Amino acid sequence: MRKPTFRQAMMEHLAPRLERLGYRIDPFLQDRAIQYGFSKQLPGQVTTQIIIQRRQSKERASGYSFTINLNRLRSPDVPDEQRQEYQGFLSARIGHVLYWVFGRQLGQFGGDYWWQLNDPEEFLRVFKQVAYYLKRYIIPWLENPETRNLGYISPAERQEFRNATQKIIEPRLMNLGYEVVTLEKRMQEPPIYVKSVLNGEANTLIVFRQYNNFRPPRSFGVMLQRRRDNNLDPYAGGLFPELYEDLGQLAWYQFLIRQTGQPIQGWFYDSLETLTERLEEVWDLLVRLAIPWLENPTTEPRWSQPTVDPE
Repeated sequence: MRKPTFRQAMMEHLAPRLERLGYRIDPFLQDRAIQYGFSKQLPGQVTTQIIIQRRQSKERASGYSFTINLNRLRSPDVPDEQRQEYQGFLSARIGHVLYWVFGRQLGQFGGDYWWQLNDPEEFLRVFKQVAYYLKRYIIPWLENPETRNLGYISPAERQEFRNATQKIIEPRLMNLGYEVVTLEKRMQEPPIYVKSVLNGEANTLIVFRQYNNFRPPRSFGVMLQRRRDNNLDPYAGGLFPELYEDLGQLAWYQFLIRQTGQPIQGWFYDSLETLTERLEEVWDLLVRLAIPWLENPTTEPRWSQPTVDPE
């Protein structure tokens, strides 16, 4: 008796389960025997897609492992006022959504995951598992109008962070001689704080950055630069900054501030109140450590051995 092919097993064990949830095989999403897709039409000309992507493996008799890509699309022909119900475009892998949104870890390390099919006899078990995750977690996530792309920062969240930074940090930096620079292409982001140092031969830059967290709480970091190329865009090319450091890394490696078990990767907050507290913590590190470090003409990159204990 011939063993079933991947497509035959998929159509037998997965397709009926998806069809009961409104997803049907979509011939426009098929790419040879490498990719198969299921789609569903939602209100407002919104389409959700579940795409089976296979990866060839010549060493395996069954030939392939696979993962699942997820999309939510809106027709460009729909006027904006008619598509407000859904937050917008989604694109993700099943492993990322399960791990970052729902805390479910498929593989050893979480995140991207490929099902390995060592033998066609595994088709039934694997497709039943896939159907469970799709029904229990993924499809409700795809079809929820409030779902946003992984790492998305809303305009309101950006404005909240910008306002708090301008209220708490900006006046204090200006009192120390820093000026405010807003890049036209980054109008929604916090301003960049710049000061001319070393007799006008360099500029120091203090840059607040919101991180695109996959799930709450939100977080931010602070980038520090000293540049001699008169370029006030910290993200631009040109000469590499004379000094370039993350505030959390600087505190850990250069100044041996080690209250936590590892270098600070960002300051986390879940409300305006905790954001205010985190900004006060950052200001303490800036004024005590980072600004003197940036403006000292003898400062070298932290790749030299840490020598200073501020306590």
